[in-house]
Amino acid sequence: MNLEELIRSFRALSRDKYKGNGQTDLLTLDEDLKEWLNEAQDEACVRARLIREESLAEVCRIPLTVGTHTYALHPSVYEIINIGLLPGNGMPRRDLELRTREWLDAYDCGWRDWDTRGRIPAQFVIQDDTSIRIAGYSELDDQVVLECYRMPLAPMVDDTDVPEIHRAHHRYLVQWALHRAFGVPDSDLFDPDRSEKANREFTAHFGLPVDADLRRTTRIDVPHHTTQSIV
Repeated sequence: MNLEELIRSFRALSRDKYKGNGQTDLLTLDEDLKEWLNEAQDEACVRARLIREESLAEVCRIPLTVGTHTYALHPSVYEIINIGLLPGNGMPRRDLELRTREWLDAYDCGWRDWDTRGRIPAQFVIQDDTSIRIAGYSELDDQVVLECYRMPLAPMVDDTDVPEIHRAHHRYLVQWALHRAFGVPDSDLFDPDRSEKANREFTAHFGLPVDADLRRTTRIDVPHHTTQSIV
């Protein structure tokens, strides 16, 4: 379904249709529907991890600069699956390990100075919300290469624009738009029960919302070990 068809489906399900004078007769503007449908696709991608990326250079490759340890991620990236370093000297790619600051502090409290103290090669990476922080030094022309889950690269704007996600999911995007439209207070479409019903249908297909703090704490899959204390 393209954007025009998604909007038409919303109007059919909500019974918000043209009655003779065009846009002025509609209870919901096309601009609002476009915003909600794009929001729906973003939400679906995060909940269900729908778009896996490993090939687009603009998303998956980050050129490194000697002396710099923090780099912006592409705006579409929200979860890194695998990350490595591609040396500029032609040597094979080697894996980097995703870790937290807390883990690195316990491993070596001086990790922040690895790039200058002892010249320890890059080995670990911290993923923040919109950037990565590399622990260790890099050489000239080194690159970070990654595999990730991402959001759509661009919002749907024109009637012919199509969601990036598989067409099997398209009709469920309309449920989010219904949820948002029926949930606007003081509007002619306001109906909390229908808003909640649409939200349940969206959730049944794409899964529960992902808490930002939970996503942060589960980003790093660190094995847990039982240690024995000697008294």
